[in-house]
Amino acid sequence: MTDGKPIPVEAAAEIGRTYGKNAVVIVAYEPSTGLTHCATWGDGPETRVVAARAGDECVRLMTGAGREETPGTQWYEDFRQGWDSRHQKAFDDAVNAEVERRAQEASA
Repeated sequence: MTDGKPIPVEAAAEIGRTYGKNAVVIVAYEPSTGLTHCATWGDGPETRVVAARAGDECVRLMTGAGREETPGTQWYEDFRQGWDSRHQKAFDDAVNAEVERRAQEASA
């Protein structure tokens, strides 16, 4: 296939709703164009974070690069559009702080 159509977030949402999943990640690669497509969806704030982080890792594994280093990747999410590295760092810091808080709460 070489039409290069992006995978919309709604496709991921439909999969989630149809199959009763809370977070969905779709990653596709087009050798003819060299493009990687990543669409993520979550049914709430926490699952959006889970899907977004999983999408980052999937693309990293497929391309060997991080989000900022994958110019051939088209990102389609239900949030984070237009973020730069400053926004990404703030997001990661907040997620990591929440993970740490929950770990401390669970061990108390």
